[in-house]
Amino acid sequence: SYFSSVQSIHFLLGTATVALAVPLRHNFHLIREHGLALTISLAITAIFTPVLAVLSAWLCAADKQVLLSLAPKSISTPFAIAVSDSIGGYPPLVAAIVIVTGVVVAIVASPIFRVLAIHNPVVQGFSMGMVGHGIATATAFEMSAKAGAFSALAMGLMGLSTSIILPYLI
Repeated sequence: SYFSSVQSIHFLLGTATVALAVPLRHNFHLIREHGLALTISLAITAIFTPVLAVLSAWLCAADKQVLLSLAPKSISTPFAIAVSDSIGGYPPLVAAIVIVTGVVVAIVASPIFRVLAIHNPVVQGFSMGMVGHGIATATAFEMSAKAGAFSALAMGLMGLSTSIILPYLI
């Protein structure tokens, strides 16, 4: 019943996803140039982000379902709900956590980049997309087209890699 009521949003989301491919195509030379660094960053983030989230909650004595719901917090909502469901988390809680994570990344990324003197749009975009998914990707596009392209790339790759790795980690 949920899917039938959001059919138009689903159509628009598909269109927006395809539109993200255009900036990626324009920056393909940079993707190839930075491929090794991007791959290493993705691998480390895909493993450590869920581990640190679960460990932090475990230290606060959270119950098992909350721990499993926190693990996929840094991937986009459709990925996170599916992963949460497969590992025994609580999908509505995951959806809320994912949204909050994205909003926090979108708000704090620019000030953190200024304080740490990170001016490279490849680094800015890729880091925002890995942990802040769609909401942070929208903010990255406001920063620059290049940052947005790398954020979109990171968002997709993070969703894919975490969806594959996380069930095995759990």
